[in-house]
Amino acid sequence: MSQLASMEKLFGVIDQTAIILRKELNCVYLEAVAETGENLFQGTILQEELDEVTKKRLKKNTIQSRLIILKKKRFEKRIS
Repeated sequence: MSQLASMEKLFGVIDQTAIILRKELNCVYLEAVAETGENLFQGTILQEELDEVTKKRLKKNTIQSRLIILKKKRFEKRIS
């Protein structure tokens, strides 16, 4: 997978997660993106007010994002 395709996939997952958070938390999109970034950084879903089904959906997206980031880092390490 090319770096561009990898970044597009990562953006797609972040976008999907932010849309879910925006709807569930009733906040603006940019705030939801920030929440998504914090979840990725911490490796967990920090929003305690969410129901379990939503947390599972977000956790799946968070895991997917972290895998994309790891694959990108491995790729960069191989070519350097």
